[in-house]
Amino acid sequence: MVSAGGGEAGRARTELRCFAELAGACGLAVAVPVLDVFGKSPETFVFEGLGRWQVVAFGILVALVPPVVLWGVGLLAGLAGAGVRRVVHTVMLALLGVAFLDKVLRDATPLIDAPLLAVSIVIAALAGVAYWRWEAIRVFVLFTVFTPLLALGVFLFSSPVSALVLPSPTLPAAASGIDAPVVFLLFDEFPVASLLDGNGQIDGMRYPGFARLARETTWYRNATTNAGVTTRAIPMLFSGRYVDDGIAAVAREHPDNLFTWLRDSHDMAYVSELVTRLCPADICDPPRREHAGAMLDDAWELFTDLAGPGEPPPADTAQFEEQQLAVDIDHTSTDAESWDGPKNAPGRWVEFVDGFAAERDADRRGFHFLHLTMPHHPYRYFPDGTQYALEHRGQPGLGYDQWLAQGPTDV
Repeated sequence: MVSAGGGEAGRARTELRCFAELAGACGLAVAVPVLDVFGKSPETFVFEGLGRWQVVAFGILVALVPPVVLWGVGLLAGLAGAGVRRVVHTVMLALLGVAFLDKVLRDATPLIDAPLLAVSIVIAALAGVAYWRWEAIRVFVLFTVFTPLLALGVFLFSSPVSALVLPSPTLPAAASGIDAPVVFLLFDEFPVASLLDGNGQIDGMRYPGFARLARETTWYRNATTNAGVTTRAIPMLFSGRYVDDGIAAVAREHPDNLFTWLRDSHDMAYVSELVTRLCPADICDPPRREHAGAMLDDAWELFTDLAGPGEPPPADTAQFEEQQLAVDIDHTSTDAESWDGPKNAPGRWVEFVDGFAAERDADRRGFHFLHLTMPHHPYRYFPDGTQYALEHRGQPGLGYDQWLAQGPTDV
């Protein structure tokens, strides 16, 4: 409760209590739901190139910055008088209550949109009146002060994201017995059927390179992944083991994989992962680093989705990375350098191929790995790199996992 009087010591206690109440309310309305969702999607951080300390910084920012900012707003309001400070503080708590209730009621009831918002506002208003009148309510709010820290602790040490924060175990390398270079080029969401002709063979007219490769090597025509999500399929390819939902595609969770098997017999000549981090840091060069601030826009968008009265977002973010792999570009480009910026840029392909030539002078055989997010939906590229001009996100002609009436013509 914000009140006047008591001298400097009294005002300090009052402000400390205000901060504690805002921290608890922000914890329930912001930190818990946002960090819960992001905690289930370590691939999001891997895709953005965030390392351990960037992930920690992101969690701290989400957990602690909102109450600090709102407390600062209250301090500024206090310049107009104790009464104004008290009203502004109560309104901020009520708004946070609306955000919290929106998510709770949407999960527990069939309400959405205006009815949901109306019910949340009424309940939050009644709670605000109760907070204003009864000390017991204010004490209850005060006891939520540790909610942001609890949410942060779960995010960093108990959620799937903890695999990016905690150190990875080191396993002894296996004797590979391979005295030849290993080249692993991984295309994403590339159905074999799209290469075949009417007889079930690779169409040599349309795809002469693939046809020649099939003739001169062993083509396992029935091979497939046993998961439809990139971050489950790739660890299975590298470890040979089934991956359950919720397991991060990082070295800590999959320490026994192709990278560690070849660590003593092969140089990691070129390794470029996008949504996985299976190669331990002591074997491969660390990935590019971005600032945690690059993720805050995503956190704000997620918070508005969770706290808003509309349709709820997906329960978990297992598809975060899939959506990011399919980010649309709303213009047509004939410049090959514009292919998805750093993700599918031709420079990555050039570096991958250049590694073959460099290996001729190397003392050991190399392991070359490149993951391209192509031809991943929405399949917008022509063979020369020109892109379809898409006006919206997602697969053209596909809505709610069903082809629309104009789907074939749109595609």
